[in-house]
Amino acid sequence: MELGYFTMDQSGDWVWNDIIPKMPENEQVFSDVWHMEGKDNLIYIGTSNKLFVWTGENIQLVHKSDQICHVFKCGGDVCLQDGKAIYIVKGSILEPWLELPNPDLITKGLIRRGTQIVLATEKNGLYFLSDGNWAKSITRLNYYLEQNSINTILQTSRATYIGTARGGLLTLDNRLEDGFTYSIENGLNNNNVLSIFEDSDENVWIGLDNGIDLILQSSPFSNVHPDAPLNGAGYAAIVFEDQLFLGSSNGLYQQKQKNPDFQFKPTEFGLIPGTQGQVYSI
Repeated sequence: MELGYFTMDQSGDWVWNDIIPKMPENEQVFSDVWHMEGKDNLIYIGTSNKLFVWTGENIQLVHKSDQICHVFKCGGDVCLQDGKAIYIVKGSILEPWLELPNPDLITKGLIRRGTQIVLATEKNGLYFLSDGNWAKSITRLNYYLEQNSINTILQTSRATYIGTARGGLLTLDNRLEDGFTYSIENGLNNNNVLSIFEDSDENVWIGLDNGIDLILQSSPFSNVHPDAPLNGAGYAAIVFEDQLFLGSSNGLYQQKQKNPDFQFKPTEFGLIPGTQGQVYSI
């Protein structure tokens, strides 16, 4: 097992810095590292049964338990699930915060929505906490999340992002209502989204099962694949009565609904019957 970080030397080469020797000797053998979160110049490192904190000088053991499920952030707080309990981690101290409605739930993240707390679970979708009571979501969205398993969730000022194990990245408004999905069908390289990060330009970096994708939220351009998953070549386009028509090597595609702002979702195109084949002009 290796644990450390890279720095760049004067020649521009990356140099590996091993930090395992900075751990107590009796803790230097540990299982795989699954989670890392940072706050206040501290890095929290979660394995399947231990939580460590890296101070920049040394590594300290914060908590040890066979019931550690996940380490994640909620707002600015670093949180830990141990069995049925959610703790807020502050340095080497765990402060009890929430008790889950079911001890079998595996937490993948928590977000705050006004006075309500939203719990994202691995296999059971979303739960909502209001006035001390938990309620499971029974929406079509939740059915989708149960079928595709949640890996991670991130709330920003402009959207809520949910990364799934099989269904790609869901981008929702902060009411968890309107949104769309990035998947292999519309340009994502892999449907297994393991991590999500928003940079200072509000672009979204997506850690995948095999690589990293970037969604340029600030860009005026976007990819459109009206014939996904075929993804044929694009030859022609026209706007007619507030609808976009796209000609590709696989046929002529039309937006299913009028959309004068052209803020379309990837699934809003349908093949016009009888137009299969190459469409060079419209």
